Amino acid sequence: MKIFHLTTPRHGWIDVTFGELPDAFTQTVSSVPNDCLRDLAAATARLLRHSAHEVVEFSLEPAFMTCELHRETDSVRLVSSIQSAMAQYSRRRFRSQISRAG
Repeated sequence: MKIFHLTTPRHGWIDVTFGELPDAFTQTVSSVPNDCLRDLAAATARLLRHSAHEVVEFSLEPAFMTCELHRETDSVRLVSSIQSAMAQYSRRRFRSQISRAG
């Protein structure tokens, strides 16, 4: 299974889908002011090698979404929090199997 899927970037925006259907979660994110794709790729590489916990921040302009990636035995648990002026926090959780190269 895939941990995440990316669409083609358009005008600084990209759809990031975590997991696979029916448990997929998609969020449209901006590459400004931080390079979230670089951060997501680096966090995923660290999870596959040795790390048990990574955090990636995505810009939603003007809000931000923080994704905590928790490595478990053969899966990754994602906890995302969106904070904006209008909402406190929104949390979604799901498990996605880690695809192991072997």
